[in-house]
Amino acid sequence: MKHVFGLLMFSLLLFSCGKSPVMGTSDEGEIVGKYKTLVAVDNFLYAVNHTQLITFDMTDKENPVEVDKKDVGMDIENLYHVDRALFIGSQTNLHIYQISENGIPTKKSDTPYIRFGDEITTCDPVIADQDIAYVTLSSDFWNRINGCPTLVTINELRAYDVTDLENPKLKGVYQLNNPMGLSIDGDYLFVSDGDAGVAIFEVDHDGYATLINTIPGFPTYDLSAENNKLLLVSEEEIRQYDYSDINDIKLYSTLSLR
Repeated sequence: MKHVFGLLMFSLLLFSCGKSPVMGTSDEGEIVGKYKTLVAVDNFLYAVNHTQLITFDMTDKENPVEVDKKDVGMDIENLYHVDRALFIGSQTNLHIYQISENGIPTKKSDTPYIRFGDEITTCDPVIADQDIAYVTLSSDFWNRINGCPTLVTINELRAYDVTDLENPKLKGVYQLNNPMGLSIDGDYLFVSDGDAGVAIFEVDHDGYATLINTIPGFPTYDLSAENNKLLLVSEEEIRQYDYSDINDIKLYSTLSLR
């Protein structure tokens, strides 16, 4: 049990892309970060570290048992669960595993984001909503173009059709300022966009999104949206908004972190 507690504490202390872990609402309902590294499904706990996916049998919660460990890849950022599928975001790839009847995950696909070389890394949490997975990519890197070193900047929201877990298909790419955390509530996708604040998209659940609103003037790197309540997090404060009217979003509380 001490090993599991250690994993829990390690998860809470992880830094992702140089940022502190922050709060969000998971598909299981608990308050966690968008860079969460733990997911509970039935009697199993799934955890990711920097390179691995680890499965614990929690049937006896006083004596959890590690039953599986898989090498996934380098620079894992987060873990997300939908309908017995585990979506793992790394700094270079979208990894998808499916939970089998015995609780052990099996690899379904491994999708590279960028094919410019192994030196390219991005900051990329992933979430999913039924058949669509959304990821954010945020990176600056040097690439040789026409023989000349050139600084390339990627700041994108991407939507992948994951109806076939073995063959994700890119459906949409949307340019942003510095996207990081993201959250979905019904037909609305909220993306924390660095110093640009928050970008709000209306999604059709087929991979297409339309930017319908923004919340400027507040730098954010993570957020959570649920039941018309939006929680925004920066390095200095937490803000809560009411988006009952998506066209007239209202601030109703602020909490300083300093």
